[in-house]
Amino acid sequence: MADPLYASDVFQALITFEDEDSVLYDPDSAEIYVLNESGTQAQGDGPLDLDDLTQSDTGTYHLAWKLPADAGAGRWCIVVVGVSASTERTKRYYFTCGGSRV
Repeated sequence: MADPLYASDVFQALITFEDEDSVLYDPDSAEIYVLNESGTQAQGDGPLDLDDLTQSDTGTYHLAWKLPADAGAGRWCIVVVGVSASTERTKRYYFTCGGSRV
């Protein structure tokens, strides 16, 4: 089990987009939702997108997202929806936030 993150820490994930045959592809677009411990969207300006990711290879991207200073303790979820002309796939990534370090 991974160590918890805390308020103002950076969540990092390797995100891959795979079709139904597990072949990596670059999506035409993506929406990334960060859901806090209450299931509420944590990023205030709407979902993140491909511009918020760093691509390292076909279908392989890195996400680095800073938790808010007031992040609450609990299980958080990153929901990634990748869309291309032929498919729309959703993946979920979970992590634990320990709240404030103080």
